[in-house]
Amino acid sequence: MRSGTFRKAYIGISGADAALYLQYYPDEDLGTETGVFVSKVYEGSPAHLAGIQEQDVITALNDTKIDKMVQLTRVLFSYKPGDEVTIHLYRNRQELEVTLKLGTAPE
Repeated sequence: MRSGTFRKAYIGISGADAALYLQYYPDEDLGTETGVFVSKVYEGSPAHLAGIQEQDVITALNDTKIDKMVQLTRVLFSYKPGDEVTIHLYRNRQELEVTLKLGTAPE
């Protein structure tokens, strides 16, 4: 058996399911009803450097549709720090794509 360290890929956000957010704020129009509502972008993180903003809604990572936060977390396990990915998101009801280089999750 080999021993080593596991380095988890990291984009640098906190978020919640967009569907859950809309249950609390039903009058909001996010442009989508599914995805991950970004509640915080950590300064200096890959998301911050790529221009992702609070209140964006992440709907896909590369070609994988993202409906919930748990799904985003699970999909990130298939990547490694340093990989470049395309994040599909909504901002102000407009669909956008940003490319970012994944970082290493803080311990």
